[in-house]
Amino acid sequence: MTGVQTCALPIYGQQDTDYKGNYDLLILNLNREFAEKGLDFVVLNGDIFHNDPKYLPEVNKVLKNLKMPFYAVRGNHDRATEKSWEKVWGIPENYDFEIGDYAAILASTSDTSGTYSCADTDWLWDRLDHYQTRKGVFVFMHITPKKWTDHGVDCPGILNTLESHPNVLAVFQGHDHIEDGLKVSNGIPYYFDGHFGGSWGAAYRGYRIVEVKKDGSVLTYEYNMDASPLVNENLQHLAFLQKGELVFLPSDKYAPGEQSLTDGVFGTINFRDGKWTGFEGTDFEWTLNLGQMSALHEISAGFLENRASLIFLPESIEFLISSDGKYFQRVFFQDNSKNDLSGPVSIQRYQVSLKETPCSIVKVRALHRATLPANISGKTEKTWLFVDEIVIK
Repeated sequence: MTGVQTCALPIYGQQDTDYKGNYDLLILNLNREFAEKGLDFVVLNGDIFHNDPKYLPEVNKVLKNLKMPFYAVRGNHDRATEKSWEKVWGIPENYDFEIGDYAAILASTSDTSGTYSCADTDWLWDRLDHYQTRKGVFVFMHITPKKWTDHGVDCPGILNTLESHPNVLAVFQGHDHIEDGLKVSNGIPYYFDGHFGGSWGAAYRGYRIVEVKKDGSVLTYEYNMDASPLVNENLQHLAFLQKGELVFLPSDKYAPGEQSLTDGVFGTINFRDGKWTGFEGTDFEWTLNLGQMSALHEISAGFLENRASLIFLPESIEFLISSDGKYFQRVFFQDNSKNDLSGPVSIQRYQVSLKETPCSIVKVRALHRATLPANISGKTEKTWLFVDEIVIK
């Protein structure tokens, strides 16, 4: 399945904005995505027109230029009655549907007065119960149910409902147009998606792509329609947002948090980008208990090399798996002790493919270079290991 999460600002009817041009650009890009990669559906996550319900049929007519199915979530600027909303879109303001082994839930968070509201807790719980045997559920609601942004609303009942259903893969928010990243509450990822029009928000016009891979992992990223295509990217996998156990602690200088090793965001060649976990003069050993037996397809881990800063690839690296925590089977090993270290700054991802191998515990172990290479003689400092994004599928 490939879905698209899109978030609009209040555009149709907002003065001093090129709302027609914004929609035309969005439709052009989404139809291109459909032709080149295939899109199953589009979700417009609220604020689809600007206050006056007379714009509702007009914007619906414009969106019919999309070549794939599309759905609308009600936002605080979509001030139409429930009856007119359902008449124009063909679905009620609270709606859900199936996509193969997955499901999507679209929850209203406003009314005809534009009130910032919590979603209907009883309805949401009922629909999540209905889909509890699905591989995953994606929830779309305009206003975030937590006051962690300027325009959020605290909805403890909604948070409890979402957190009580372990197959909720992601919640998508459309209200805080200045936000375009990831926030996490008790293991549930909440994605914020900027805007594709209007007078305020992120500095670019864009939309979010959501791709469900055959191995069950979920890749999501923002597409910038104005400049460089990819704005941010997250990969949800078996270890996503889980905290493993570290034998050696990282340096305080490069410790973005243990969860950063599995947050789905990959470090860049800039070791100061806030994504790398750095270990000075120590090895790296990380163990994750998945909590249940899982059939693994792949394990990978990324390491950085920047010799000018004494950051080296590990002298050796291995991946081990276990079903009981006592006996570990090595499934990958690489010795780098004799590798040439004269190349440029680089990132190396070590990876092993498995044939649905059952296990419940994964261990990643990497040895640092205790001795400096001969071509970097004269240095007395300790060497560094920089690690980011351990992926388990």
